[in-house]
Amino acid sequence: MRINMLQLTDIHYNAEFECFETKVTIQEGNEIFVYPVHINAPMTAEFAVIARGLTEKARQAHRAPVKGMHLHFPAVTFDNALDPRPRHAA
Repeated sequence: MRINMLQLTDIHYNAEFECFETKVTIQEGNEIFVYPVHINAPMTAEFAVIARGLTEKARQAHRAPVKGMHLHFPAVTFDNALDPRPRHAA
């Protein structure tokens, strides 16, 4: 499927591991996926380089056959949006 939206949230620098970390939200159709990603880079790296690296890592994680650690929010439809019961994976 096609990625409709990709958003980086709260990019921060981890001095212990000398890397930038963030959560990347990818919307594909009506589904939302969230991936924790990081790239090794010095604190003085340019923002464009950091953003490109984090974005590419998230795209790679999303395209991987085994997705690894991520959050997946199922599609919300009109039929299940008003149902107060929790949805569990079958």
